[in-house]
Amino acid sequence: MIDEKKLIEEIESYRLDIFADEIIELIKQQPKVGDWIPCSKQLPEVPEGTDDDECPEFNVMIKGANRATTLRCAPDGTWFDEFGHVYPVIFWQPLPEPYNLGMVKKQTNADRIRAMSDEDLAINMMCPNENGLAEIDCDKCDNCNCYECLLKWLQSEVEE
Repeated sequence: MIDEKKLIEEIESYRLDIFADEIIELIKQQPKVGDWIPCSKQLPEVPEGTDDDECPEFNVMIKGANRATTLRCAPDGTWFDEFGHVYPVIFWQPLPEPYNLGMVKKQTNADRIRAMSDEDLAINMMCPNENGLAEIDCDKCDNCNCYECLLKWLQSEVEE
């Protein structure tokens, strides 16, 4: 989504070529994201010969309704639902882009480790003495699980 006013101001400030006025006019003529388009002024472009089940869906306001719904638009401008019922649509707008689950980053094992509490880390990590992270006092009282000393080390300030 763009900020139309900001884009026009920026184009006007540059005035780099003779086409700035034409570009600004084209921007102003474009439907605005979220704006309702009156059917009396413009209908969606649907290619001739498009089968009903292939007709695109839009957000619409039906005459007399108090909330929006989605309907398909035929090439001749007829608005209909999945059952073929026709409705008197007065305003329409494109559907928003669907949420892309692929954009959600899948959690890695490293993410899982970073999300662990100090206690979980103390259970799952090796003794810092054994992996060279630190020289800490360890009484090895818990048969080298080192939970208590590791937890204490995890919660202490970093020594530079």
